[in-house]
Amino acid sequence: MLTLKEVRSMISENYKGRMLTRKQLQEKEIVVKEKIDKDTEVSVYENGLVLYQSGARYSVFPLADCGDYIYEFNRSKPISAEFFENENWYMRLILEGEDLLVRNQERLDSVHKKISYCTETFSQEELKDKTQDLLSKIIEREMCEEILSRMNARQKFAVLSYYVEGNSQKEIAERMKTTQQAVAGLIIRTVDRIRNEMKNADGEMEVEKNKKCTFGVVF
Repeated sequence: MLTLKEVRSMISENYKGRMLTRKQLQEKEIVVKEKIDKDTEVSVYENGLVLYQSGARYSVFPLADCGDYIYEFNRSKPISAEFFENENWYMRLILEGEDLLVRNQERLDSVHKKISYCTETFSQEELKDKTQDLLSKIIEREMCEEILSRMNARQKFAVLSYYVEGNSQKEIAERMKTTQQAVAGLIIRTVDRIRNEMKNADGEMEVEKNKKCTFGVVF
């Protein structure tokens, strides 16, 4: 059994610097790799970075970050890093990789909950107050479509490519034939505009809801 402690001794450095993309990392030399199942694998690279892949999703993080582990449901009792050092090398890395996937998804959901192309579905729990609940969602969807319609083609491509499709800024820059810095600035300005549009629209939603209810809109 190869332990985490042994793997740490096999890498040439503790990675410091800007995080690499999966494509950039895969050009480096792999020290050790484990396929957990048909969709999941974890790899440690000679530069000290770890690539955790689960289906189409992935996370990249420094091996040096894998110390004590804290379960969300019991934060008062972390598992000591020493425990993992003499276990199978990939145990602690899987936990780190999965936690990062969850946090990344939560971040994407928070940013994109109002700019999705997907048709919303409503569960029974969401429909306790059918008229008001559906009306709120319909107005919100219309608002998002309005915001997207105000973006030019470059803004829409950059924002959706980065947050929805998960492409790196460098990859987007290559496709747009511009610099990574230009793409970063474009995304920041566009997201700020979306936030401002939504803030301005929040006050209008209540007025619009009341107006539609007054005219007897029934769902």
